[in-house]
Amino acid sequence: MRKLCTSIRALTGVRGAVYLTLFLLFLVAPFLVQGQVCAPATGGVRDFTFSSTTSQLTFYPGEASGTNTYDRSTVGRIRLSDGATDRTLSAVKRTIRPRVGVVTGKVILTFFKLTLSTGSSLSIYRNTTGTGTPELVITPTNASSLLNTERIFSGDVTLVFTGNTGTVPENVNIRYNTGDETFTTCRDRTSAVWKAFILPNSFVNVDDMEYYQQNAVPICVGEFDSNKQFVRSEIAFCIRHDLAAATPEPGYSKQFYFGQVSFSPTATGNSFDIDASGSFNNQDQLKSARIMWLLVNSPTGSLAERRAVQVAIWQTLENAVTASLTSSLAQQAQKQVPTLPNPPEPVLSLTNVTGSTVPVSAEVTFALHSNAQTLSLAVSSGAKILSVTNGRLATDVLTLADTTKDALITVSRSTSGKATLTATYNVSGYWNLSNLEIYQPCDTYRAGVQPFLGLGQGDNARPFRAASAEWTSALPVTLAGFGATAEGTAVLLNWATSSEENTDRFEVEHSLDGRRWQRIGTRAAVGESKRIVRYSFRHENPADGPNYYRLAMIDQDLTQAYSPVRSVVIDNPLEVSLFPNPVTGGKLFVNGAARVASVEIVTAAGAVVRSFSGGMEGGMDTGGLSPGVYLVKINGKEGSTVSRRIMVAR
Repeated sequence: MRKLCTSIRALTGVRGAVYLTLFLLFLVAPFLVQGQVCAPATGGVRDFTFSSTTSQLTFYPGEASGTNTYDRSTVGRIRLSDGATDRTLSAVKRTIRPRVGVVTGKVILTFFKLTLSTGSSLSIYRNTTGTGTPELVITPTNASSLLNTERIFSGDVTLVFTGNTGTVPENVNIRYNTGDETFTTCRDRTSAVWKAFILPNSFVNVDDMEYYQQNAVPICVGEFDSNKQFVRSEIAFCIRHDLAAATPEPGYSKQFYFGQVSFSPTATGNSFDIDASGSFNNQDQLKSARIMWLLVNSPTGSLAERRAVQVAIWQTLENAVTASLTSSLAQQAQKQVPTLPNPPEPVLSLTNVTGSTVPVSAEVTFALHSNAQTLSLAVSSGAKILSVTNGRLATDVLTLADTTKDALITVSRSTSGKATLTATYNVSGYWNLSNLEIYQPCDTYRAGVQPFLGLGQGDNARPFRAASAEWTSALPVTLAGFGATAEGTAVLLNWATSSEENTDRFEVEHSLDGRRWQRIGTRAAVGESKRIVRYSFRHENPADGPNYYRLAMIDQDLTQAYSPVRSVVIDNPLEVSLFPNPVTGGKLFVNGAARVASVEIVTAAGAVVRSFSGGMEGGMDTGGLSPGVYLVKINGKEGSTVSRRIMVAR
């Protein structure tokens, strides 16, 4: 599994050696809920059978029209019987045409159950006519040898059935999936998505575990880059089993094709209400640590093992930390992680600093608690650690001489290429809470679809970060300085260059965790200069807590490098309250409404029953709400979210 890393481009050093500079910082990274727009629902899920006597039906993944034609059949399953009618058929055909616009994709058939009646056959052809030489013929004789195997076809596929369908729908269960990009999922199966159906830089469900009732958990969450290219997938377990699962499984109240529901991955950090109790507390941290133990130490090879882990996660989340649990895995997690240190962990952030004509160095700052004195360091093959200041490096363990001062690490590589530095806080009792990722569904499905959780940065149980670097030729710009300072509720960035040659622009990037970056502004460069040139950018309404900034320095030929990362902590919490509480059917008011962007009133089951945005000084109407307890999610204009509980009475 590929670790999520901060990617950087380091600059050429001297005397043939190239150097990488990294900045490591222990700090608290709060959880912020970020809304995400869903991709247009242009595909669909469709099951089909051979119970109809219609001689041929055709299915398309997207929009289509015509007699005996079904559109939005992106994924689904194929069965012989609808459960009501027993038919004896001769050469009844079902055709899947994997076409979206002018693009022809692939069809993947996965055989989960194949129980055919005596004398029956299911033939598969690589055409739309169902004639000629079949690619595969399934009979009662060879069916058992095909179970849990798959076939991948480029272009049109026609299935032709002859024989008796029977009346048991699950006798034959074949999953079909279409797409123009195929890849291997965390289940070691082939899956596919249509690039036209997904968003760039997105995380979507790309596979469920097995295809049968209640198979939806866990799932494989796949990552796609800015070009919609598949990057990786990881197993992800649900944390709200009272909601629908994002999987094409009949039997759940909602069905989704792969790519329909996109997720926003967010590190749990130190403030996520993981058990959905309505507020964050130390039980959330302890439950997160136990879940981390489960994900790292539990076997997941078989379906039974994966479902056992899922049950253990549910029991851990839904019960008090001292409760007697029935799941043996959950019991083990309680025993292995009885308590957490105070504070529970140093949240380790790894970013980078660059240079061009001299060796550059990595700065290590321990800012959270006095026991944080050691880090395990590792570099990939071809690179080496040259030197360390304010610390002692023995083999791969860095021990700080003075935890109140910074340490500098210099890493070099003699040839161009890529290398990775990993820093791990490998101390017993501390768990990798900040690398536990919560995958929140996009806006359209946020109220009704399960959020999932995964390991995020791989299977390392201890707090760690990794950064990769690719050594290239030096960028023709020299950065003389770069700083970030808080000015009220804004952040002012100032930087200067001492020389520029063919420089095109500076792109200002912002991050909440030092790993995932978003461009927030651009400044045109002077382009050609041998004197000091100064630039500035003002970031209005940054998030409360740590904010990270860097510059992408881009040449006219699109060569680029990154500046050092600067961080600014905004201590301006969203302090709001609701009144009256209880509310008796009239208006509900927000104290501090001027700082509020939107409000949602959510039931205990997670359904959004009221939404308000802007101009809430006049109150929010609660008329028509049934009596009971509701969760009110308040989204601040600066990006933070708080939750409050209210009672509606009559």
